[in-house]
Amino acid sequence: MKFAKSKIFETFLDGMSFNNGTKYNIGDAIITTNSDATGNARYHGIENGKHHVNFDIGEYEWTVENIRATFIHELEGHGFNGYTDKLKNHYKAYFKTMDSKYWNRTTPAFKKNTVKSMYDYYFYETKTNTLPPKYYNFYKNNINNKNKWMR
Repeated sequence: MKFAKSKIFETFLDGMSFNNGTKYNIGDAIITTNSDATGNARYHGIENGKHHVNFDIGEYEWTVENIRATFIHELEGHGFNGYTDKLKNHYKAYFKTMDSKYWNRTTPAFKKNTVKSMYDYYFYETKTNTLPPKYYNFYKNNINNKNKWMR
């Protein structure tokens, strides 16, 4: 089953574009679908010359756009740009997701999960709850349309 699931994800990712215009083709990365209690996906670094991303999506639907947007967070955010908790710039990987051409077609559950995580990381890593205006609008439109901060 794990092999079949990873093939489904590979098919969803084939031909997608990253924010920088780079196209993804089947086999460009190692895609796994192992159980991971830490999140919906995780970047595992480079193995045998290829980036490795594991998917274990459970907090939102498996749509093409949700999977592609998640992949942008993992591979473009963590893999290509090196955004990490350690460097206190993990929130920028969420910015990459929201800046992608797939964002508008992701599901409400995906948007809520992503924007909430972005805000939590931003607040923790920057020690401020004043988001840049563009990302504040994502927050306002997907989490809190009453213009009140969550904290």
